[in-house]
Amino acid sequence: MGRFSSSVKRVDFLLAIGSVARYPVHGFLEAAPAIISQGSAMLLVDVYLDKSPIQGIGVFAKNHIPRGTLIWKLDPRFDRVIEVDTYESETGPVKSYLDRYSYPDRRDPAYIVFEADDARFMNHDDDPNCDVSSPEETYALRDIAPGEEMTCNYNHFFENGFDFLGDRHP
Repeated sequence: MGRFSSSVKRVDFLLAIGSVARYPVHGFLEAAPAIISQGSAMLLVDVYLDKSPIQGIGVFAKNHIPRGTLIWKLDPRFDRVIEVDTYESETGPVKSYLDRYSYPDRRDPAYIVFEADDARFMNHDDDPNCDVSSPEETYALRDIAPGEEMTCNYNHFFENGFDFLGDRHP
C-alpha cells in the first residue's frame, strides 16, 4: 500500500481526474481553444496558456519572474498521486490522458503524479528556464520575461531518458 492509507477506488479516481480537468476526460483535444482562453489555474506565479512553438499548448509567464523564484509546489489538494497499479489498469481515454499528463513519482516508484494545474502543459526543452530537479518544487533557473514560454527538462522525470508514460507501456 505504500505511503497512503487507502487505495484509490476507480470511481474516486475518475471523479478526481474529472474534477480537476476543465473539460471532460473524453474528447479533451477538442476543448483546446477553450483551455487557452481560460488562463492559469494553480501555479504559484501568474501564467497563461497559449499555442506553443515547441508543441501544442504551452505555459507562458504573465509577468517577469526573477531567477530563483518558486513557481510550483506539489500540493496533494490539487496534484493527484496515483498508484501505478491503478494507472496500469486504466484503458481508453483515461489512460491516454494520464499517459500525456502524468509522470513517475520520483519519491516512490509505486506511484505516478498527475498535475491538476496548468503546469501539466509545460513543454520540454534541453535548455529549460525552470528547474524540476526536486520532485516537490520547481524554481526559475534564470529570469523569465513576460510572454516567455516556461519550460523544463523532462529527463528529470525518467531515469532512462524522456518518454511519455504510454510509450513505456504498450
